[in-house]
Amino acid sequence: MLHSNGKKLPLKNINEDMWKELLSSALYKELQKNHVNVKNLAHWTGVSERTVKNWLEKRFMPDSLAMIRLMQHSSFVRQIVLTQICLSENLKAAMFVCEFKKFLSSSEAYLRD
Repeated sequence: MLHSNGKKLPLKNINEDMWKELLSSALYKELQKNHVNVKNLAHWTGVSERTVKNWLEKRFMPDSLAMIRLMQHSSFVRQIVLTQICLSENLKAAMFVCEFKKFLSSSEAYLRD
């Protein structure tokens, strides 16, 4: 809950510029490697094409729902998010996510074969 004095909650180790860069590069990889276009990304996330272009141009970050939808559809986005969580300070959560990431990788490899 936020305090009544209007201050923002402190976010530890969240570098928004770094996340914008990582997300933009993941989305560009998705566009190039999987022949996806901006219209597809907009459809996946339920946002406008202009919003997707803003993500690609590192102007804004997606909201939480759009990020979850991106992770559902894009292995590149999922990879950067899970990697950054694994690098976080919360070791219990990081260990769980790293194990889950290994499971996802093995599952994807199994499904491809």
